[in-house]
Amino acid sequence: PVEPEDPSEHGIQLGLTFRNLQLPSLWPIPGYTNWLQDVDMRPAYMYFAKVLKLLQWKSPAPYWNLKNPPDIFSLTAIASVFPDTRFVWAHRDPALSIPSVCSLVSTIREAGGETVDKPALGRMQLEFQSAGIKVAMESRRRLGEHMFVDVHQKDLNEDPVATLHSLYDALGLEFTKNFSDRLHARLKARPKGKHGAHTYSHDEFGLDSPTIRAGFLDYLARFH
Repeated sequence: PVEPEDPSEHGIQLGLTFRNLQLPSLWPIPGYTNWLQDVDMRPAYMYFAKVLKLLQWKSPAPYWNLKNPPDIFSLTAIASVFPDTRFVWAHRDPALSIPSVCSLVSTIREAGGETVDKPALGRMQLEFQSAGIKVAMESRRRLGEHMFVDVHQKDLNEDPVATLHSLYDALGLEFTKNFSDRLHARLKARPKGKHGAHTYSHDEFGLDSPTIRAGFLDYLARFH
């Protein structure tokens, strides 16, 4: 497998088509956000496919390992453009993931000199992420379970090697000894927390766990 593509690069390519669902978090423009959530995303991924073909022109890859969280809005478009896609859906408690996203977005926007209205950001992210999950769950129902493999963040944190081994098995990929050795070495060289912890709280964004989870009831019931 090739190295995972940086999600920021993924977003840049989609952004050239003005169809990049990372943008509403960084530049909140309600009209544009509403348009993005309804627009046909297939032209964006058709352009992206051309970029990938160009990148592998002289270095063919067996497959691409792509990562871009806002893709949850566009699973059917992706499946249309890349029909042999397998989706790896990484699950995390929204009561943890929503404040984390808010903290990241707030940091990026403040670095650009903006004074961020954090409660407004919290409300926006809760609504936006909840909408994305609803769209993704409906897309999954239409596309079929055979296209999806589930990974829980909790399992990945507690035993990354075993979790990735199970993922490779589910995808029909060989989990080689060489890869296993490299993975162990990387985890040893970069233990969790080596460069500090990402600290945040839902309170600073005007949120609490019950309010967050209320926006994801079907998702939580489906994936525990």
